[in-house]
Amino acid sequence: MRAGSWWTLKGLLSAIFAFSMFREFSKTLETSAAVAATLGLVFILGSAWFLIALIIRELRNWRRRKAGAGKDPVTNGNLAECPACGAVNRIENYSIEKRPRCAGCHALLPESFHVRVARALGDAWSRFALLAAFIAGFVAGALALHLYSNLVTYDDCILSHIKPGMSVAATRLVHESCVRKYRARK
Repeated sequence: MRAGSWWTLKGLLSAIFAFSMFREFSKTLETSAAVAATLGLVFILGSAWFLIALIIRELRNWRRRKAGAGKDPVTNGNLAECPACGAVNRIENYSIEKRPRCAGCHALLPESFHVRVARALGDAWSRFALLAAFIAGFVAGALALHLYSNLVTYDDCILSHIKPGMSVAATRLVHESCVRKYRARK
C-alpha cells in the first residue's frame, strides 16, 4: 500500500472511530440540540483529520518527484553539498519520511524550513493521531455529560411522581402536569 493511501485510510478510520465514540456518548443526551452539537463536532474533527492527512500525503508526493539535475535540495534539486566534509551527494528519491545523509561522513544534509516543518508535522501526526482522537472523544463526551446530566426530562418527571397504588385519575393528572412542564420546552 502506498504511503499516501495509508494516510488517507488512517484518517478515515480515525474519523469513524471518533464518530462511534461520540455516538455512544450522545446516547446519554436528552436534547436534540446536544446530539446535533455532538455530531457537528464529530464532523469537524473528522474533516480536520482527513484534511491534515491529505495535506501530508500531498507534501510527501511532491517531495518524491524527480528534481532537476545540478540543483541544491533546498531549492528542490537533487545535488547537495555536505556541510561537514564538503562532498557533493546525489539524492535520487528525496522523501519526507527520512532526512538525507552524506554518503561519506553520514552527516545530515541541509534542507529548507518548510520541509523541516512538514517532516515534524508528519512525525507528530503519525505518533499521536490515535491518542488525540481518543482524548478528543473523551473530552467531548465528558463535557456533554457534564452539561446535560442534570437535565430533568419528561420521563424523570413521570417516574418521580407516579407511586404504586395511585388511582387512574391521579396518574392522568401527573401525566398532564409533566407534559405541560417538559414537553412544551422542546
